[in-house]
Amino acid sequence: MRKVFYKIFIYVCLITYLPLMLMYVFNHFYADRYIIEQDKKNLIEIAESLDLDKLRRGRKEEKTLNNINVKVYLRNIELNRDDKDTNFIKYVNRNSLKIDLKNMIPNEYRVKLVKLSSLTNHLFLVKKISENEIVVLIGEVIESKVVLKKMIGVYKRYTLFIIPMILIITYIVSRRISKPIEILEKVSYRISNLDFTETVKIKSKNELESLGNSINRMALKLKENIEELNSLNEKLKSELLEKERLLETEKMFMRTIGHELKTPVAIINGYMEALQDGMIEEKDVKKTYDIVYEEGMAINKIVKDINNYLKLEFKNLNIIYEDVELESLIRKSLKKYQLDIESKNIELSQSYGKRVLKTDKKLFNIVLNNLLTNAITYVDENRRIGIELTEEKLVIRNSSKEISQEEIEKIFDLFYKMDKSRNRKYGGTGLGLSIVKNILENLNLKYSFVYDKIKKEVEFIIKF
Repeated sequence: MRKVFYKIFIYVCLITYLPLMLMYVFNHFYADRYIIEQDKKNLIEIAESLDLDKLRRGRKEEKTLNNINVKVYLRNIELNRDDKDTNFIKYVNRNSLKIDLKNMIPNEYRVKLVKLSSLTNHLFLVKKISENEIVVLIGEVIESKVVLKKMIGVYKRYTLFIIPMILIITYIVSRRISKPIEILEKVSYRISNLDFTETVKIKSKNELESLGNSINRMALKLKENIEELNSLNEKLKSELLEKERLLETEKMFMRTIGHELKTPVAIINGYMEALQDGMIEEKDVKKTYDIVYEEGMAINKIVKDINNYLKLEFKNLNIIYEDVELESLIRKSLKKYQLDIESKNIELSQSYGKRVLKTDKKLFNIVLNNLLTNAITYVDENRRIGIELTEEKLVIRNSSKEISQEEIEKIFDLFYKMDKSRNRKYGGTGLGLSIVKNILENLNLKYSFVYDKIKKEVEFIIKF
């Protein structure tokens, strides 16, 4: 961008020095001729304004025009009339002037310059009035070259002072002109690279300030448009990812549903065919109906879990926040599993602190049911389940065989089951913890799933 400054500096110098150079060239080559031509015009102007009658009476007159003293003579060109006139005519006709009076026509001018000395010249103008009379104007003028030398001397002397001043002034002017352009170029370059951190700040009260303000408005509008485009782009990406995820989820659902329903449907069909063919003894009929009923309930649970998951996954939740007393809610949920806990001889430990949580009671109850179901389903032969409620967290744990880190990382994946041989009465679809994950994220509650190698227990922790 310094090129702009240098160009402006050079151009201003040229513009400034060019008149000086032209004046010097004119004075050197043309000034003397110009001065002589001007003096000739002055003589002609005097000759045009002469009063001939007055001259005839006085025969001589003196005039001043543009600081030139001019002597005016009226002479008779009949040589035999007056000796004085005869001598004057001879002087006019001498070789230095070379004015041929006889061949001049009336009102014709002849102008000649006669050098007197190194300082002055005589400028002669002869005008023929008639065949018998002429007017002669003689003006003494300063030698033009003397004037020229004086002018050039002054020019050279003052130029030595003027040149540094012109350079300084030119530098200042160039900086004032180029600085706003540099600012415009710098900000424009940043804008072209989508960098809007700087704005144009020009206070010149001219077109450059208006241009700077226009660039600032353009940059602001461009920034807003880019931010809007980025926002739309991110939204579009999110929608595309969501659609891809939905497609993948749909495929997984289809595969999993087919797999999960295949076993209970096959069992139901097998036993129904056996009943129809009379292959089952009378004493085993009730037992067969119980099995068919259990498998039907398993199908119902699969459908129910899928519906719950879809409802939570696609954010179709109507969350209603209220103050929930957690100890009462947990104890109420435990009642539904009391018979299963007793039938499995599970050792249940409970520790409750006073904790009221502002949350959705219905959704949090679904979380509790899934976590308790998961604990009962996957408790090992040590048969220990613990519930701990404090001011900061809720922990539901159960004794378990060791779980690898890889399994822990997959525990919330859709349809993931650590032990596929468990009874389908509790879980079995692999959707329980996925549902818990979605609910807790919608309720803005933090959670974690860990395995304690010392206690040999898995812990699901909800932090408040």
